[in-house]
This record gives sequence, C-alpha cells and structure tokens, in this order.
Amino acid sequence: MRSIAVKKRYNVLNRVLHIPEGVTKIDYSAFCNCANLKSVTIPSSMTWIDDVYGEESDCRSITNITYNGTISQWKTIEKQSLRDVTVNCIDGTISKKADLDGNGKIDTSDIFDAMVYVAYRGVGLDGGFTDEQVVAADIDGDGKVDSTDIYYMLLYYVALQGAGKNPSWQDVIY
Repeated sequence: MRSIAVKKRYNVLNRVLHIPEGVTKIDYSAFCNCANLKSVTIPSSMTWIDDVYGEESDCRSITNITYNGTISQWKTIEKQSLRDVTVNCIDGTISKKADLDGNGKIDTSDIFDAMVYVAYRGVGLDGGFTDEQVVAADIDGDGKVDSTDIYYMLLYYVALQGAGKNPSWQDVIY
C-alpha cells in the first residue's frame, strides 16, 4: 500500500496537486501546510482519505477534486474530511454541499427541498433525492440528512450569506 503520510506532508505553494496512480491512502494532516492548495487530482487507486487537514483550521482551502474514477468508486472510498468540495469524476460531478438543485448557488429553494426531504423521510416515505443530492444535503457528513443539516444550511445561507460573509462549510460546522 502506498500512502501519503503525515511525515511526508505536502507543503505546496501551487494551487493544484496531482497524486500519482498507485497511491491508495492519504494519511492524517497530509495537507495541513497547504493554505494555497485549491485543487487535488486523486487516482482511482485511492481507498482511504483521512482528515487531510488535521487540526489546522486555516488549511481547509481545497474546493475542487478531480477523481480519476467513477462516482460509484468515489463513494466506496473511506473519507474523514473533504466535505466542502466539488468532486469531478469521469462519469459526472458530485456537487458542492447544499446546492441540491445544481444551479451553482445555495438559496432558499435548496433549503426548502431539504426540509421536504426530511419531512417525507420522517413519515417513512421516499424523499425523492438522488444519491448526489443526499451527499450534497448531508452537511455534517454523518451519513444521513436530518434537521441538523437543515440548521447548517439556514445558518450558512440566512445568517452568514445574508450578512455578506462568504464562509466555508467548515466555518459553519466547527
């Protein structure tokens, strides 16, 4: 197993990083000194991504991942971080958090859709979301869409965006 370990942290000045094919694991805190890093290309050989930022809150800068595999393969990778990113797979894109209608922005229609989904699921009905929408609506990354995720959407959109801030999801959750 080839991994990017904490002892070999990437300290990149560039905004883009390409991880070579054959690497299967990214260890804890691997990108903790990479405040400039915005985009990472991850090989299809990847099986585990630990908390790449560690405890460094100023390093949560990655906004885009290019994954050299399919959406289905991406979903099988065990991940401990990377909640606030757009993932571009060879067969499609997994959108950013809370953009449930895929229009490139988070607004009241996304919040309403999430509320309807939670209400339907609460009474045992199908909420009507695609797998990609469920991933986008699961703001806290706990594997389910619930009232906590809606709270984070409201805090992000109504409170912080309405006040003219441009927070990341990590700012909202942590």
